[in-house]
Amino acid sequence: MADGALFSRKKEKGGFSVAKKGLIDRKEANDAKDLSLKLRELREQFDHTDAGCLPTGLYSFDFVLGGGLPRGRVVELASDSGLGKSTSALHIAKNIASRGEKVVYLDFEAGVTQDGKNSLIQSMGLQPLIDSEMLTFLNPITYTDLETVLVDVLGQVSVIFVDSVSAILASKLRDVDLESVSPGIQAQRLSAFFTKYKGEFLMSQTTMFFVNQLRVKINMRGGPSPMVAMGGNALKFFSDVRLRIEPNYKERVIVRDLKNWTENPKFSQTLVGARNYIYAIKNRNTKSGIYFPLTVIFGKGVSNLYFLVDAMMSFPDILKKKGGGYFEITLNGETTSVRGRQGLQEFCAENKEEVERFLIPKIEDLLDMEIRTSFDQVSVSEDIALAEGVELGDSFSDDSASDDDGQETGVSAFSQARS
Repeated sequence: MADGALFSRKKEKGGFSVAKKGLIDRKEANDAKDLSLKLRELREQFDHTDAGCLPTGLYSFDFVLGGGLPRGRVVELASDSGLGKSTSALHIAKNIASRGEKVVYLDFEAGVTQDGKNSLIQSMGLQPLIDSEMLTFLNPITYTDLETVLVDVLGQVSVIFVDSVSAILASKLRDVDLESVSPGIQAQRLSAFFTKYKGEFLMSQTTMFFVNQLRVKINMRGGPSPMVAMGGNALKFFSDVRLRIEPNYKERVIVRDLKNWTENPKFSQTLVGARNYIYAIKNRNTKSGIYFPLTVIFGKGVSNLYFLVDAMMSFPDILKKKGGGYFEITLNGETTSVRGRQGLQEFCAENKEEVERFLIPKIEDLLDMEIRTSFDQVSVSEDIALAEGVELGDSFSDDSASDDDGQETGVSAFSQARS
């Protein structure tokens, strides 16, 4: 009897163990489902890491960026003064707004006047975009103003341009005299700003484009003082893309004097600008450290035509230099002879689509890079070379002004890309 009772208890105990194990398995399965559901919900709420990019419509920038401005990221463009940072930023804002993306331009420097025939608004053709409210210009002053704008427009616009970082005023400076200003206040404000809002940019998918200036770093012991960007280490750390513009000292801008300007009407139409290189010292979107030629024409924008000319010079199977300043161009088995940079510009302007279709894939293969957007939608309005009857070749030249020396620019730019 006792043995039977013991056997019965063992059987009941064994059945209880099986039932308990079943409950645990079902609970674990339910927990796994709940976790999977929770992770799915969290992914929908927080996963905005790959939302594509906004093509700028400018070859130099799109190749350096890897297709365009990454959505929801922080982009910094810095250089020394007078190299065309603001003009480039305005041209990018114009092209993005022209594609139906809302853009806000925060002009902290108050350098873009909206009145007058020769203002950047008029000369760059921005007024129609302003009238349609695709492009909005604001003139804030302090970090408090910047925060007010962000609270109102984050997630409702595609890009916010800040021009420039060094011109943003800390509200504290309004209440103290200059002798009481503590060093490093700009870096402190930027650090707090990015700590608070960097995640908001990603979640809202609004790209922040900061124009910055390079300054000489002081109090350095030993060696020359380096050129560094304003804002301390905060902008370096939080930026996803850091672009730099360097001047091309081999070619300089020719400024006509008043006597020549009045005696020759042609000079009154001469466009002046800066011949530069652009590259990224930090790029979480694609490769960094690749130099590209960048020609900025002041008051007009970035010239895609000059990019095509420089790129063509970098491929000997397309362009061969002959005697007497002549060049031989071979496209699709057909050979054409032109003279000098002006002849190359005219050829690229007249055969723009064919040159693009042939050159862009070759550059992509050279860099082992796939641009995620097509250049078919690039506006031709920035190709201002021949549209106004202006010979850009007269506006940019080196000391010798020879056609042979003019070939060096594009070669040096793309030869660095090969390395």
